[in-house]
Amino acid sequence: MIVKVVVGMDRREQADELDRLWEAIPVMLEEDEGWALREVLDAGIAGYTREDDTPEGLMIRFADRSMT
Repeated sequence: MIVKVVVGMDRREQADELDRLWEAIPVMLEEDEGWALREVLDAGIAGYTREDDTPEGLMIRFADRSMT
C-alpha cells in the first residue's frame, strides 16, 4: 500500500487531498492482503483482530510459531 502525503499545498488543495484519502482508506482496507499482520509478526509481535462473529470481550490472536 502506498499513501501519498503532500506538503506545501494551500488549504483548498489540502482539503481535496484529505477528501481523496478518506475515500481511499476503505478501498485500501478491502484490498489488504494481510501485509500489516505479516509486518507485525515479522517483528516478533503477536497480532490481534476481531471478526464480525467474535464474541464480545474476546480477540483473535495471531502469532508466529516461535512466539508460542
